[in-house]
Amino acid sequence: NMRRWIVVCETYEDFEASAVDLLTAEIGKYVDYIVPVITAENYNENIYAEYNAVFLKTGRVADGSEDGYLIEVDERDGGNVVRIIANTQKGLYYGAIDFISIYVSRVAVKIYPNVNLKGVFDVPFNCVMPHFRLERAPLIKNRGIWTWGHCIFDYEKFFGHMSLLKLNEIVIWNDFMPVNAKKVVDCAHSYGIKVIWGFPWGWDNKCCKVDISKYLGEDKIKAFTDKTLDYFEKNILPAGGDGI
Repeated sequence: NMRRWIVVCETYEDFEASAVDLLTAEIGKYVDYIVPVITAENYNENIYAEYNAVFLKTGRVADGSEDGYLIEVDERDGGNVVRIIANTQKGLYYGAIDFISIYVSRVAVKIYPNVNLKGVFDVPFNCVMPHFRLERAPLIKNRGIWTWGHCIFDYEKFFGHMSLLKLNEIVIWNDFMPVNAKKVVDCAHSYGIKVIWGFPWGWDNKCCKVDISKYLGEDKIKAFTDKTLDYFEKNILPAGGDGI
């Protein structure tokens, strides 16, 4: 008769909501009930006596590093308490990711190797969870990838997977701006990912190796410059990206 789990958050908004969704989905793989979620304003000490609890809270950790977080798993009053504390809401999201990918998959499951995820509901969330502590922060501020735009078949899933890898920047190259560029940017931003647009200016004008004025002349360079700026203002700027 193990206690049921509950998730306690400060607010169900932005990246903290994403962290809550990850945690409830993960716990749900191991239990046969819907995991309750409450906000801190509805929290009281009786929760310790009634539930195993996962707490999400913002606060100074990891020397205040941007998006740093602390994960602790302890016992209290005969039950388990998981604390994920971070400097930012995005840090809470990253902490939830690592609680799942490092603790649940590597620590708890290794201690109980006979878990049967497809059969009887079993550990790790149906047992006394082993103690654990991890405090860390990203060492690289901008963690991104470069890709051709036409290689991204489902940008929502693509950005979702990027966020689970804690990547926060993407350079997307297109010969022409996609008609749904604004939606792509909005989706990326919802995952905390900056979008840098590849900008194909001067690709065929030998500008990388020689002085193009020798080949085009001042008039053509002026026309080319005006055309380039016009393309940027009409096609790239409205998409709301974070750079080119």
